[in-house]
Amino acid sequence: MLRRTLLYLSRKAPLLLALGVCIGLIAPGLAQFCRPALGPAVWLLLFLAALRIDFLQSVLLLRRPTALIATVVWLLVITPVLCWGILSALPPGQGLMIALILMAGAAPLMSTPSLAQLLGLDDKLALLIMIVAMALVPFTLPFIALHLLDLDLGIDPISWSIDLSIFVGSAVGSAFVLQKLIGQSRITHAKAALDLSIVFILVLFSIAIMDGVTARLISETDFVLGVIAIAFTAYFLLLGLSSLAGRIFGARIGASIGFICANRNVGILLAVLPAGSHPDIFLYFAIWQMPMYIMPSLLAPYYQRIFKPAPQ
Repeated sequence: MLRRTLLYLSRKAPLLLALGVCIGLIAPGLAQFCRPALGPAVWLLLFLAALRIDFLQSVLLLRRPTALIATVVWLLVITPVLCWGILSALPPGQGLMIALILMAGAAPLMSTPSLAQLLGLDDKLALLIMIVAMALVPFTLPFIALHLLDLDLGIDPISWSIDLSIFVGSAVGSAFVLQKLIGQSRITHAKAALDLSIVFILVLFSIAIMDGVTARLISETDFVLGVIAIAFTAYFLLLGLSSLAGRIFGARIGASIGFICANRNVGILLAVLPAGSHPDIFLYFAIWQMPMYIMPSLLAPYYQRIFKPAPQ
């Protein structure tokens, strides 16, 4: 009975994530209360996602190395540079420009493999891409953002790379140690509970990150609505262009790559950005949760109609 309940709630993940965004907006007091949990929530998401990964088995699943390598290069290198080129012609303001480029160079959301499975997409490819991208992003993003594109973040690229590496490495390393202590079989048995824990922490994160957004929506309505429009436009562009580019590997793989590339983990960046960074960066990162958490529930019928979800 408990297992069926966990599986049912896990399948409702897209709806729960969308609900978290709405709660954060309509209950700003709750968002402010949850704000101190933002950094720990991001670390826990990394830890729990890494805990349920069987790294040896993941390597054995590597049947499409070309698709993996091409997607990681597209994800971490091409999309931020492409985004910079587009925004240079249509500058939306310094804060938003930096936020959009950082988002475009971020690794996939930690829940992407679970969501991909629910939608009938290739969750194994999503898992491999997430692992590789998460390992590389502490080195690629500081270099591209601060050296190649010369963005002004008020932080030294080496220091930022070290901060990102420590943040990601401590979570993944702790998960690896716990795996060895309790055994992979026990973790596999608790897969449904771990998936649900990740979803609930994501809901907490989505509520906490909305702190301050409601106030700015009231005081700067037109500007915030414009940022919301930019966020959804960016999501659809990443989804559409990445799906189109990935179709060379087949329709399902292309759709999977599109979904992976559209859902970027800006939470890790938020946790290590200097407190004095441009306020519009934090605003955009908060609003970016809207398309990421709302769109999977809207896209689910489309994907599930075309691609049968994998059995759980």
